[in-house]
Amino acid sequence: MAVKTWGNTASRRRTAIIACAALLLILLVGLWPGRVAGLALEGSFERAEGHSLAMQDPAAVALAQPASKNTERDFAFDQDRRLEADARKQEISPALLLEIQALVRDLRDDDIKWNAHEAQRKLRRIGKPAIHELERSLRSSDMQERFLAAQMLTSLLDYPSPDLLEVQLERLAFGFGKAPGLDPWPQFKMALYYLDRFPAKAVPFLERGLYDENQTRRFYSAVLLARSGFRTRIPRIAQILIPHLADNRIYGDANISAHALYRLGPGVLPYLWGARESADKQMRELIDLIDLDLQIKPESRADFLARQKMHGITILVHDPVVEYELGRGVLPSW
Repeated sequence: MAVKTWGNTASRRRTAIIACAALLLILLVGLWPGRVAGLALEGSFERAEGHSLAMQDPAAVALAQPASKNTERDFAFDQDRRLEADARKQEISPALLLEIQALVRDLRDDDIKWNAHEAQRKLRRIGKPAIHELERSLRSSDMQERFLAAQMLTSLLDYPSPDLLEVQLERLAFGFGKAPGLDPWPQFKMALYYLDRFPAKAVPFLERGLYDENQTRRFYSAVLLARSGFRTRIPRIAQILIPHLADNRIYGDANISAHALYRLGPGVLPYLWGARESADKQMRELIDLIDLDLQIKPESRADFLARQKMHGITILVHDPVVEYELGRGVLPSW
């Protein structure tokens, strides 16, 4: 009987210990600040993004989940576009089709010198009949073929397909010199200008880009969404762009970030105010300028001259927040 009592006591003690441990774990998870600041990833700007979010009230900056990749396929070609594509296929002769297919294969990275450039020249001459085969190349496993096909389709298509937008998002990751063997014009710049032309169709792709592991793709996804006035993801966009207002020795990132944050409208102000306290001189100046421009848009010459005295990041314009134009000046890349 004594042994049984001891066993029951030991069992109750074990149960109590387990319950206490579980309660302690729940409290630690609930109170641990890493729930907010733990979003920061490896690297200086990833840490800065996490710090920027941590400065805000947790309830005010709860991040929405990334857009599902499946939503990008939700919109299809318009009926007229499908009929046009079918008509083009019917008009192509078998001989021309074989020529197009051979030229498209030459777009690949096959170590044959200059054949991709020659293929591009011939495909440009063929024009719209090559669209169908070029669109198939957007799903190729070869990066060079995908990128060159996208480069050609930007001038051949009146508006983008989901596959073209997918490749353009991929190209946002490549700064100058990071896509060897391709056109020396930076890949991300071509993608940036194209995606900026079609903000409505690009939104689902850019939303996913906000959570991408590549820093350049993350940055420009935030810039493009902000420029389009897309305000559903303000917490995440602010988290990415606000650290770039600081004097970080990266040329051009503060200018484009200030403009993009301004385009988000008054909803971005709480995030800017939260970041101001620990900001450096340049960031404070730009936050104050964005704040003022959102409350009173400059219109007269006197307004712009007054704005010029509020910052020191450029002498090319009086107010870089409202006067910035995409493509004018340097676009930063990493």
